[in-house]
Amino acid sequence: MGMSASQARFLCLTARKNNVEFEGQQINQQRTTLSNESASYYSELCNMDVPTPPSVDDYTKVSYTFNDGAMTNTIISMLAKGNNSYSISYIEQWQDDYSIVSSASSLIARTGSSPDYKYSIGNSYLRPLRDFEQNRHEIVETIETFNGKPVNYDDEGNPYIIGNKNNSDTNKPTLKNSGDYLFFPLSEDGEVNTSDPLILIGGKYYPFSSTDNDLQSILDNNEGIELSESELQNYVVSNGDMDGDTIKSFSYQEYLNMVATEEDSEEPNGIHNLTLDEIEQINTEQVIHVSYTDLTDPYLLSLNQEQLDDLLETEKYYIQMLKDKFGESTEWYVRYVKNTTSGIYEPYFYKQQELQEATFHGEDTQLSNISCFTLGSAVKTKEILNQTGTIEKDSSGRYVAITLFDKDNNPTTYTLTTTTSTDEEAYNDAMNQYHFAQHEYDHKVQEINSKLEIIQAQDKQLELKLKQLDTEENAISTEMDAVKKVISKNVESSFKTFNA
Repeated sequence: MGMSASQARFLCLTARKNNVEFEGQQINQQRTTLSNESASYYSELCNMDVPTPPSVDDYTKVSYTFNDGAMTNTIISMLAKGNNSYSISYIEQWQDDYSIVSSASSLIARTGSSPDYKYSIGNSYLRPLRDFEQNRHEIVETIETFNGKPVNYDDEGNPYIIGNKNNSDTNKPTLKNSGDYLFFPLSEDGEVNTSDPLILIGGKYYPFSSTDNDLQSILDNNEGIELSESELQNYVVSNGDMDGDTIKSFSYQEYLNMVATEEDSEEPNGIHNLTLDEIEQINTEQVIHVSYTDLTDPYLLSLNQEQLDDLLETEKYYIQMLKDKFGESTEWYVRYVKNTTSGIYEPYFYKQQELQEATFHGEDTQLSNISCFTLGSAVKTKEILNQTGTIEKDSSGRYVAITLFDKDNNPTTYTLTTTTSTDEEAYNDAMNQYHFAQHEYDHKVQEINSKLEIIQAQDKQLELKLKQLDTEENAISTEMDAVKKVISKNVESSFKTFNA
């Protein structure tokens, strides 16, 4: 019975020992895996690039410049050709005071319907910038004069002139556009009220006074009225300041004759009906006038014929400047604004396509995001390549002078100015990139160290467990040795009994 119990105990201990050994093998395998994982992290840590801060020298360059009159030239390359000869390339820079430049945009309103939209800023309309040659007409006018005075005809076809007057009155008006007509009321006895005429400008009627000296002052100081012929008649009759029941229109020259000083005129109001003898003395001649139609811009209306012709040529130049800068296919709108300091009207240009493609929400909408351009000062550049020249250096090796040769090999020497410049913006960008890379590097190192700490803690736990298994295995082995001795004694005791 004791023999069987000892053998059962031995088998149990053998099984426990095998199980402990198996657990130890598993722990060793786990520690090997952790060791490989740890080695991988260390390898990644060693292969990481440590960020390096940028050097300000990398963003600093030395430039050499020389002046040629109003031009500043910056050298961009100097290639040695031997014998102190160089192939030199440089950039010319100069200030152009008559260039197309950007300007602040104003609120632009749109009225009308597609495709005939009209665009305005306040009360000023934008005009398509194109040759208004199409609106320029030559008019051949037949003029009849008697003694230098224009001949007029009444309703019955009888000729008359405006009195026997001279033009010595220094208070006569000095209108710039002599082709505009003035409208006067006539009383029942045919007298002309010359003190309160109306003048027709751009399809509207304005009160006119002999003190008005140009159309612009009339437009600035009065509000025009749109009237049909019948409405004009009613307006003249009903207006207390223009009392009359008949309307008569006179040209500017006729108006000058009317307001001139009288000289013993036999006819009241200066109207002189021509006799048959005087009719035979009427002189007939043809005069060519240049007229512009469809001009509603107050600035254009303020110009005389010669000034309009000059502006026509100037706008052709504007068009070419805009096409050179923005392309041949661009079309433009323009408006003229008076400079309060200089008193000169300055042009402001707007792209037709941008105006047409802008989104206006209703008639009351005004947009300020339309690009605006005007005339101003801008820096122009031109690249000059492969010019032959020589370089003079000082004792420190720095360039101090340059000599360039023209096509006829004539030399011109210029003093070089050395300028050291640092691209602060690029340097700051590089420094920001360095700080970002350093932050990423530190974050990655911290992440790897955290993982290594976890692996080391797990390995420590496995090591302790492995030591416990070693202790248990030693105890089992000791006990197994004791059981073996018991079994041996039992076997020996049993053989002695049977041998006896």
